[in-house]
Amino acid sequence: METQKLTQKTIKNALFQGATNFLSKIGGFIFSILVARVLFPEEFGLYTLALSIILIFSSFSDFGIGTSITKYLSESIFQKNKTKSKNEARSIFFFLIKIKFLLSFLTSIVLFLFSYQISIFLGISEINILLKIGGLYLFVNSLFTIIHPIFLSIQKIKYSLIIEAVLQIMKILIVLILLYFYQNVFFVFLSLILSTTLVLFLFLVILIKKYSFLIIGKRAQINKIRILKFSMFLGLSSISTAILTNIDKVILGYYLSTEFLGYYSAISILVGGILGVISVSSVVFPAFTYLKGDRLKRAFNKTFHWLVIFSFPASFGLAYIILPLLQIFYGVNYVPGVYAPSLVFVSILFSFTMIESVLTATYANLFNAKEKPKIPALILVLSSILNLVLSIVLISFFMGIKLEYGMVGASIAVFLSHYIRLFSFVFFGNKRFNLQLDKNTILKPIIASLIMLIFLFIFDYFVILNILTGGIMIFLAAIIYFLSLFLIGGITKESITQFFNIIKNSMKAKPILIN
Repeated sequence: METQKLTQKTIKNALFQGATNFLSKIGGFIFSILVARVLFPEEFGLYTLALSIILIFSSFSDFGIGTSITKYLSESIFQKNKTKSKNEARSIFFFLIKIKFLLSFLTSIVLFLFSYQISIFLGISEINILLKIGGLYLFVNSLFTIIHPIFLSIQKIKYSLIIEAVLQIMKILIVLILLYFYQNVFFVFLSLILSTTLVLFLFLVILIKKYSFLIIGKRAQINKIRILKFSMFLGLSSISTAILTNIDKVILGYYLSTEFLGYYSAISILVGGILGVISVSSVVFPAFTYLKGDRLKRAFNKTFHWLVIFSFPASFGLAYIILPLLQIFYGVNYVPGVYAPSLVFVSILFSFTMIESVLTATYANLFNAKEKPKIPALILVLSSILNLVLSIVLISFFMGIKLEYGMVGASIAVFLSHYIRLFSFVFFGNKRFNLQLDKNTILKPIIASLIMLIFLFIFDYFVILNILTGGIMIFLAAIIYFLSLFLIGGITKESITQFFNIIKNSMKAKPILIN
């Protein structure tokens, strides 16, 4: 009964988290489309270059605070002694928030002061002013990143959904107003600052009215060294992840004109949007925290199983239709025929990084939940270094053949470094936690995805694609995938029934919360 309740609560959180991710990615995608269509590839490339630099700097303000909040607040909240639980939760909250505020402030100042030197290094004078205002955006956005971990730790993810919805609506409305009068990248960042600041005030109102126990009352002694040690490795992981995710764009901006970066970023953002919808692995982090032994193995294997089932067809399908989607959403300016071969190659490689990202996040959450952040940190550091080296070598090599092939070199570097990261996580994760993954868990979704891909080729050959027929094709492809998976035993009638029953029951499950 206890296991069933835990599963229901986890699934309920997963549904809210999935909805939150969906809003975040859909909102971010709509935002990027608006910006891209107004600014066109060259200016859009300048925007993504500045944003990539800001995100790399922002990682130094992270210090693993978000994951630490989720882990240690969850631990304190689940204690039986409610008085002790509240005091410890309050102390952990204040301790981590103070660190987060200080790091955010210092990092934003550093970016502001070194913006001119960065613009000189890149040879792009326009980026100086963007990075200066980017310092302010770094500060408010860094503070915003603690909101979702706080609500996740107290199992009130519905407030994350509300916060995310307000943020995305405000971003879109403000950027529409500002870009209507001023078609300039500077005002894009201004819209981000205004919307994020407004949402931070909304968060404070909810926190004070609903969860004042986190800020009012006595505090308890906590093991700050333990928290700092855990956070330091998470901080190293965050920095490495930011470099791994953004360094390819910075190097492209150094070697090529921002026009090519605009094409490349449009593909990256589209893939990232879909990835956010299918990836809910962070929701199981609190459950991984207090599960042990066989229960932990079962929880991990079930999570891994369902993530594989959804991520494989998403990657295969997106690889096939991504360029038509780019043309529909971003416009013909972002899919120029002269660069079509390069864009096809980049699109396919980026599509298949979705599988890696989903599965790697699951292993990373397992390590972090069990307070073993050292291995993920080392893997991510080595992966980011590898990505940096490969990006420099491959971009310079391929652009020597043809200028636009620099985008191909960058995508190969991303693909290789990502999958080396995944294989490293699988090796050390299985060894450390004695996990035994069934080969059919991966093999059967691959077979079903290939059958789905054959259908896509046939449908595309006989039917002229437009928005309507494209939607029908995707719907039928999904049916064929799951039917194929069912026929070859990748999923069973019992597992499907159990899955939907858990979802149904989870909507009735009450979260564990301090009153």
